[in-house]
Amino acid sequence: MKSFTGKFDLNGVVMAVGSNREDWLGALTRSISAPAAAEGDRAELAVELLEMEDQEIDALCPLPGDEYKRGESDVFLDQVVPYSSYQRDEAAWQEIGGYARIFVDHAEGRGTIYRRRDRRVINPFFADSFFAVDLMAKLLSCRQFYSIHASCAQVNGRGVIITGPGGRGKSTSGYALARQGHPFLNDERVLLKRRETYRACSITDLFKLRQEAVDRFFPELAPIKPFYLPNPDEFCYKTGIMPGLQMATECDADILLILKQADQPGSEARQINPARAVGELFPVTMNPRNEKENMKKFDFLTDFLHQITCYQIDFGYDMDEFARLVGELTE
Repeated sequence: MKSFTGKFDLNGVVMAVGSNREDWLGALTRSISAPAAAEGDRAELAVELLEMEDQEIDALCPLPGDEYKRGESDVFLDQVVPYSSYQRDEAAWQEIGGYARIFVDHAEGRGTIYRRRDRRVINPFFADSFFAVDLMAKLLSCRQFYSIHASCAQVNGRGVIITGPGGRGKSTSGYALARQGHPFLNDERVLLKRRETYRACSITDLFKLRQEAVDRFFPELAPIKPFYLPNPDEFCYKTGIMPGLQMATECDADILLILKQADQPGSEARQINPARAVGELFPVTMNPRNEKENMKKFDFLTDFLHQITCYQIDFGYDMDEFARLVGELTE
């Protein structure tokens, strides 16, 4: 089996990525923002991206017994597909019906996507990028990086994290900051790491906007060809290749914004007690299927909230006014 490899520096952690498909590795490399690691750097973590026949997958990566099953649900890719998860000690499996089987060994810092050659899901966003980036984030948890559902930009040298349930405007507000020249990390998944301070990090610089947001707020994007089309009404762009945008891969995490949509042009901010941010940050971030990791993450995020400044933002529809307000909060 022919092998293609790459090595990336993910915020100080070197991860090797290998694949038996050159096009798959190339598509992932184009999607992520992490720079290539130095040739002599030793990899701490490793990912494999393997495309195989069903029988090969069953032979190389059999699922554990049903007693290890942690949950079943449906997920929407470019169609609804069944999803099952399994956990046994430090090993975890995901079965995405008709598409792939994913295995993670947290103790060894290794993970593999076994993609079915005759898969039903053909959208390249999911086939080439989405699951691979998700696996890379899971492996970084072995090095105490904790993933949160949020967008992040660096404004006046300070990291601004925007979180809350889906549909609140995280992507819209993140791009509103990016278009003003503020370095942008990510619009959906931010990784937090405690060093001397709390640091926000990102694997990929992709951001998604819905058709409605482009039409209403950002008409300048209409003639620009998206990097991916995850869904018919969603456009995925890449910060690093967009004219006028600056990309960042990490920054200090200083401010947390909780968005509340307001039917008015201007946005307003008021500082809130960190305890009030728990109900917004935790439900979209915790994994109900992994109690052990959840306890570590809960303690980490509780301490994180007490180290930063939290605001609730009444998020109006004048994007320039919102960016101006955030600029004032970071001065």
